[in-house]
Amino acid sequence: MGGVIGGLIGGWACDRFGRVKVIVFYMILASSLSCTLGFVDSYYQFLIVRSIAAIGLGSLYIACNTLMPEYVPTKYRTTVLAALMTGFTLGSLCATLLAGWIIPEYGWRMLYWITIFPIFLAFLMYFLVPEPESWLRSRELKRQEALHSQVKIKILYLMLMFGFLYGMPFAINATYMTESFPTSIRGTAVGGAFNIGRIGAVFAPLTIGYFAQGGSIGTGLLIMAAAYFICGLIPALFIKDRLYDPQKAN
Repeated sequence: MGGVIGGLIGGWACDRFGRVKVIVFYMILASSLSCTLGFVDSYYQFLIVRSIAAIGLGSLYIACNTLMPEYVPTKYRTTVLAALMTGFTLGSLCATLLAGWIIPEYGWRMLYWITIFPIFLAFLMYFLVPEPESWLRSRELKRQEALHSQVKIKILYLMLMFGFLYGMPFAINATYMTESFPTSIRGTAVGGAFNIGRIGAVFAPLTIGYFAQGGSIGTGLLIMAAAYFICGLIPALFIKDRLYDPQKAN
C-alpha cells in the first residue's frame, strides 16, 4: 500500500520539484526509515515504519523510471531501462544473500542498520547529477506561462477598475445635469452638454495614448486621474447642485 501511495506522490513530485531532487529526498527518507526498523520493539512499530518507508521506495521507483529516459537517447533507452529493472531484481537478490550472512552472525537488526549507507549516495547525487535539460526547459515554459497568466489577471482587474471609474460619471451626471437647468431649457441644455462633451471624448483617447506612448502607461493613467480630479473639483467648489427640482415647473 505504501508503494502505491509513494508511486502517486513521487510522480507528482517529479513534475513539481525535479527528478533528481525527488530521488535524493526519497533515498534519504527510505534509508533513514529502513535503518530505524533496526530499533523497533514491536510488530506495530515495525508495520508503521515499514509502511512509511515503502512510500519512499515507491516514489524512487517512479522517479528513476522518469529520470533515465530523459538522460538516455532513444537508441539506447530500452537497454538502459531494462538494466534499471534488472537492478531492482539484483538488489533483492543481494539483500537475500546479505541476510543469510549477517543475520546468523549479527542478528536481524544489523541488516536494517546498514541500510543507512545509501544516504551518502544521495548526497553525492545531489551535487553531481544535474536535472535533465528537458525538465529544466519545461519548468521555464511553465514559469513564463504563469507570468503571462498573472499579467492577464492584472489586466482584467485594471479593466474592471476602469469600467468602474468610467461608469461613475454616468450614474452622477444624469441626476446632476437635470437638476442644474430649469424646465423650460432642460432638454436642450442636457442634450447640448452631453454632446459637446463628446468632442472632448474624441481627443481624450488620442491624448492619453500619445503620452503613454512617449512615456509609459502610468503617465496616461496619471493624466486620466488628473482629469477626473479636475472635473470633480470644479463643480464641488464653483457650481451648486440641486438648483432645480425636475418635478416642479421653474
